[in-house]
Amino acid sequence: MTVDVRKPRCFIAMPITTRADDVGRFDGDSDHWIHVMETIFVPAVEKAGYEAIRPVTQGSHMIHGEIIKHLSTADMVLCDLSTHNPNVFFELGVRTSLNKPVALVRDEHTTLPFDTSGLNTHEYDSSLRGWSVGEQVSKLAAHLRASEASCAGTNPLWRHFGLTITAAQPDPEGSITDAKLQLIQEDLSSLKRVIATAAIRSSAVANAPAVVQFLAEGLAPFIGAPLLSYSFYKDGFDISLFYPPTVGDVDTEGLTEEARSHGYELVRLGRSDENFWLSLDETDNLRRNRATSALHE
Repeated sequence: MTVDVRKPRCFIAMPITTRADDVGRFDGDSDHWIHVMETIFVPAVEKAGYEAIRPVTQGSHMIHGEIIKHLSTADMVLCDLSTHNPNVFFELGVRTSLNKPVALVRDEHTTLPFDTSGLNTHEYDSSLRGWSVGEQVSKLAAHLRASEASCAGTNPLWRHFGLTITAAQPDPEGSITDAKLQLIQEDLSSLKRVIATAAIRSSAVANAPAVVQFLAEGLAPFIGAPLLSYSFYKDGFDISLFYPPTVGDVDTEGLTEEARSHGYELVRLGRSDENFWLSLDETDNLRRNRATSALHE
């Protein structure tokens, strides 16, 4: 009996049409975004282990219903925020409202708006120079794998605000106007929850460097990693730690107990060519204590 194992799918949300006033910035390339997609994005998505779902089909743009379907069902969405394209930001909003994983990227020309600047966003070189393409692909593939680990099945923007209620699955057969109105109404209803959690989140993020350093150094001996040789990504109440890939033997039991002594549960761990990573989540007790402290400040 043959078992058909489906590859996880990654939908690519990105600008497609190169605006006339941007052509000069991209060395006269009027098909710049198509070339970025085929030269960097698709190879990186495939290298990360996904099947790439392009935002175009048979040489034309996808219809809105197809896009909504892919945003709803894809295992991962690679979202390119370059040029602040409004369609891409809408697609990011749809994905976020469903509380599903997303990997954020931007080119070197783009500065992100304030409300996304605190998130882990990968910057890529859009020049498409032949000598650097291989490196760009590898770095983006690593970012996709790291995003998968840190998201752990949820959305970083959603968890950024500590929310737990998601929007209903949009109907891909309905009109794009109806889908937008539905999502706007549901997002407005969650605004009060965003405001209520903002103070707690701000307190957590403000203390992140000291907390992360203490935690990372405490866990390092249990994986044979050198102290101070790590990077991190803190998203609300969750922390992902990235150590060099040449760590020694992993003491999983000791690692779990040490994490708990810091108020964190070990959610996932893994190793790639680029790093050894740990994904941790605050325990309920630590979260309650943080909330109580914030309310009394």
